[in-house]
Amino acid sequence: MHYVEVFKRMDKNKDGKISLEEFSEGIRAFSPSITSEQTDELFKDLDIDGDGHIDIKEFAMCFVVGRA
Repeated sequence: MHYVEVFKRMDKNKDGKISLEEFSEGIRAFSPSITSEQTDELFKDLDIDGDGHIDIKEFAMCFVVGRA
């Protein structure tokens, strides 16, 4: 699945950004055993500008960082 599709599925209210609640729900769908602390930490890591939401550019970074 392409990252844009994953983003769209996680963006439940279709406002173009993913809230912590949307992120947590989406991550748990892929990894039910993840803890709240882990999802909070991942969210903070992806929310590069610290505005409390993950936009498509921030989300895309997790798919390109570390790739050669």
